[in-house]
Amino acid sequence: MRRVNYRSRRCVYFFIMLLFFGGIWFGINLMNVKSRELEACVEELGKEYKRKKEIFNKRAEYVYRTKEYTEAFSRMMECYPLDITDEGQIEFAIGLEKELGTKITSLSSTRQEKRYEFLTSSESGEPYVLIESTMKLPVTCDYAAWKHMLDYIFSWKDKSAIYSISVYRDEKNGKIKSEILVKQYGIIGEYGKV
Repeated sequence: MRRVNYRSRRCVYFFIMLLFFGGIWFGINLMNVKSRELEACVEELGKEYKRKKEIFNKRAEYVYRTKEYTEAFSRMMECYPLDITDEGQIEFAIGLEKELGTKITSLSSTRQEKRYEFLTSSESGEPYVLIESTMKLPVTCDYAAWKHMLDYIFSWKDKSAIYSISVYRDEKNGKIKSEILVKQYGIIGEYGKV
């Protein structure tokens, strides 16, 4: 076998040391990069922990407010019928006739129209939708009954509002002739189903 001279050995040793220290330097840099990534991750998780801890510490308040909002939503939903039906509109007109002691000669209504879609969904995932329908009622009665009619409309069990009124007084018999547009509101969706 041939012997390696001193100079060649030194070059080999130098090359081995270069590889050794280069590997260490490369490993240290890689560890520094990973360390910075982990520190950023720890900082981010620390912020998330603090935020969630604040939420956890206020959980009683959040539960109380959620319950309040749910109850308020339920109370609001109870003001509206589940639907606007022709039968309900006829019942309204018949009740108005009984209250006033007069006859309503005609009743016309529009189809239900979507007015608003709630962000809150029903249990089935279907959104609640506020609908409206407009009734046109020609009414002839005396002044006292006419005022009573307005009270009746405002106190009707289902949500309704007077959209417009055309009124004139018949001088011959002292009666008030009016044409009233009443908007009725309802909710469609699964609210209130058993």
